[in-house]
Amino acid sequence: MSITDICFNLCLNASFSRHISKCITAHR
Repeated sequence: MSITDICFNLCLNASFSRHISKCITAHR
């Protein structure tokens, strides 16, 4: 993977972090 791909993945993770947290709290 190139550095650009890694940075892009980190940006996606940051963007979906809220969505993931909502899914976790919803399943609890």
